[in-house]
Amino acid sequence: MKTTLLRVLSLCLIALVGTGCISQNFDVNFPFIETDVETVTAAAVVPDGQDMIAGAFKVNSNQTWTAVVTCLDQPELQWCSLLVSEHENLLGESQETLVPFVLGRNRTSQPRRATVKLTSADCEAALTIVQDAAELYIELYSGENELLPEDVVEIGCISESRIIDVKSNDGWTVSVEEGATAQVSLDKKRGSDDGSVTVSFAENFDTANSRTANVVFTTSSGIVRKVVFNQSPAVPYANVSADQLLIEPDAESASLTVSSNTSWSVAVKDDSGWPGFTLNTTSGDADSDKIEATFPMSTTPAQKKVVLSLTPQGGSAKDITLVQTGMVLIVNFQEWPFTSAFNASGGSYTLSGTEYVFAFSGDDTTRSYYKFADDQHLITGSVRMSKSWLDLPAVDGLALMTVTFVSAASGKNWGVTEIGQTSYVSGGKEKKIAEPGDVYTWTLSAPEINHGYALYTNATNSRIREVKLIYR
Repeated sequence: MKTTLLRVLSLCLIALVGTGCISQNFDVNFPFIETDVETVTAAAVVPDGQDMIAGAFKVNSNQTWTAVVTCLDQPELQWCSLLVSEHENLLGESQETLVPFVLGRNRTSQPRRATVKLTSADCEAALTIVQDAAELYIELYSGENELLPEDVVEIGCISESRIIDVKSNDGWTVSVEEGATAQVSLDKKRGSDDGSVTVSFAENFDTANSRTANVVFTTSSGIVRKVVFNQSPAVPYANVSADQLLIEPDAESASLTVSSNTSWSVAVKDDSGWPGFTLNTTSGDADSDKIEATFPMSTTPAQKKVVLSLTPQGGSAKDITLVQTGMVLIVNFQEWPFTSAFNASGGSYTLSGTEYVFAFSGDDTTRSYYKFADDQHLITGSVRMSKSWLDLPAVDGLALMTVTFVSAASGKNWGVTEIGQTSYVSGGKEKKIAEPGDVYTWTLSAPEINHGYALYTNATNSRIREVKLIYR
């Protein structure tokens, strides 16, 4: 009986030696390697409350061992990694080791498997890691974190952008469906997991028709979500840069730039306060962007005003106000009418309708060249200078801006100075007279209010046919 039992044990040992799981040294414990489970199941995505997709199993062995993982499904991704891949056992005693592993997210609708092969000097073992299939999804939200409706999203006619927030556990692409009538651009064409897409719309200038565009999201697994945008027709408008335009007193024309998405008309609504105002433009279209008007320079202290009415076709009219500030006072010593006869002793003149007094200095010989017609206008003639300065009068409340004169003698140098001085004021630099009858103009750059200046020449007996002064 004892012999039979020994024979049975010997046969078992021989059989075990044949499987490679028992050492040839019968003086030590039988070698072994085993795991606590045959299959480990893991989630497709990161579970709530955890930082990653992870798991673990235990290996018990009395030998040094190594572990190798092989991804059977989607091996190109190497989606499973062991955090412990070997264990050294020098004592030959049974030792239990925890082997953690981490997984990448499963982005497919199919489960996937990986095998872990454990190898020691005399034994082998294996287990399978199974990752669940993903419940793939894609959801689209507005910038306010509200789920976008499946029906039409209405937007205005102006150019604007909308942000679509994407929540997904899959890769996705986005595009504008063929046949869109709205002009749309996207800031990206693809993404993965959560993200956002900015959809930009160009302005709809069509006042009769709306425009549409379908923005389509498609996941790698084939889920399709569509956002339908409807852009409203343009509201007819015609605008200028400002509803009120302030015009300088010496201006004689004005131009207003019109921005419009349709044809428009413009008319004078009220010009009772602006004699001589002429509107040269009455209509235009989206490509005609100018309103032109002409008018005389202001020669009175009061401001002048006109109200225009600008109306887009199919839209509402708006008022545009043009205001010309007063005043520009023009004094022409050849043509201006006077209310009193020439005062030889004082050399002064009272201008008709203004009550301003001007002093035009010169000796008796000079003054004798002014002749009066019966209508109190000066006749054409010339002033012969017997001294170097022709004093130009100051006007209460105004500044002398422009001096224009016509010379009756060539080869003379003239400029604008302070009265009785030879240094030219800013803008009054000397000009050399080329031919009699030529017109010369000085524009003073920084004239003082209530201040008199003078025309100066370094030559005596020079002749002036006309002097014209502009004050403002």
